[in-house]
Amino acid sequence: MKKTLLLILMLNYSFVQASDWPAQLVQKTYDGCNKKGGASQCECLVTRLQHKFTFEDMKLTRTNPLAFEALKQAIEAYNVKCLDSEFKKETQRLKKQK
Repeated sequence: MKKTLLLILMLNYSFVQASDWPAQLVQKTYDGCNKKGGASQCECLVTRLQHKFTFEDMKLTRTNPLAFEALKQAIEAYNVKCLDSEFKKETQRLKKQK
């Protein structure tokens, strides 16, 4: 799942310059995750990634190995944490604040 999500992230955000993630990137990231994970798991993962990484951060992962490694580690951590129902509830609160 991690490799698929990273591939989707890398292929689909290069054309937008905004600070926020474009809706297409959000949807494609979710869809890629949802092929192997559950809906609530993927919603949690995508929300957390959006909260941690700006769109500019995501673009930086293409050219900066440290940024790319940070993204990989965040995906791994959130995949595990998003299994916990309390973490998912906290994530929903973050999403509502945004």
